[in-house]
Amino acid sequence: MNGKLKKIAISALCLILIILAFALVGCGEKEEDKPSFTVTFAQGGTTKAEITVVSGEKIDSAAVAAPDKEQDGFVTEWNFDFDLPVTESRTVSTVSYTEGLTFAKSLKGGEYVVTGYTGRSEDVFMPDFYREKPVASIRAEAFKGNETIVSVRFPASLVSIGEEAFKACVNLGSVNFPDAVTTLGASAFSECEGLEEFTFPKNITIVSSRVVQGCNFDFVAVPEGVTAIEPYAFACKATTIVLPASLRRIEELGLWANLTTIYYAGEDYRWETVTISEVPYTNGGITFSAKSVATERATVYFYSETAPSKPGNYWHYVSGEPAIWEQA
Repeated sequence: MNGKLKKIAISALCLILIILAFALVGCGEKEEDKPSFTVTFAQGGTTKAEITVVSGEKIDSAAVAAPDKEQDGFVTEWNFDFDLPVTESRTVSTVSYTEGLTFAKSLKGGEYVVTGYTGRSEDVFMPDFYREKPVASIRAEAFKGNETIVSVRFPASLVSIGEEAFKACVNLGSVNFPDAVTTLGASAFSECEGLEEFTFPKNITIVSSRVVQGCNFDFVAVPEGVTAIEPYAFACKATTIVLPASLRRIEELGLWANLTTIYYAGEDYRWETVTISEVPYTNGGITFSAKSVATERATVYFYSETAPSKPGNYWHYVSGEPAIWEQA
């Protein structure tokens, strides 16, 4: 009986060894069959490095020389994520941005977020891409209280700007938003006393609360597509505003007492359907509400592309600027 068991054990052991041998040979063949890819790092048409790795492996950043600095006050890096495995052959170029900008990867889509700025440059340049991914948002309070910056170049890929992102940037003179922006957070540009003009992104649908509170420009236009103006959105010095025909509601003190002229882009009957808050507020001895501004304090003009045939307050565009139709 013991002899039989011994023979069975030896046979089983041999079988296991054979299976393991085949497995090892198979693994070796698979590893050998893996393709290799070459990543070329080039700057200004000059190849700085060519690294070949097996598919799925990573490139050691220490094996690639840093690119040459392209401009004073700027950081120049490879637009490449060394933390990701290589899956194709490609050529990598550089990306430059203002020194002092910091970034973090979004947990949702893998895009990058501008998280802050510690630099000294008055003009801030943000890149469209960082480590191969779009720069899609600016974190809340990222530039809050910065008294140095005068201008900002936003990424073409920018989608959202967080709450208070540029609050109290008192020397910021103007901003130009890319078309991709759909969200401006609450108080994003409040207390920016140096803003001489402000043009909203054309694809937003809500004007957030206090977004330009305390700013000093006289004129502001809300783009078509916006359906709501949130509380204190225009608590600023603006005296003239263009409101879109798409507007459906104006919340508590969404219109401020300084307004004297409202250009509404729809017809008078549509204006009557807009819900306007009547919550009162007293400021400097004046009591008002968004409703009283819209119905008593300011003059409302209704859009008419051609000269109106009936009496009333009407306006149209002349060379891109609002103009009042003269009464016949």
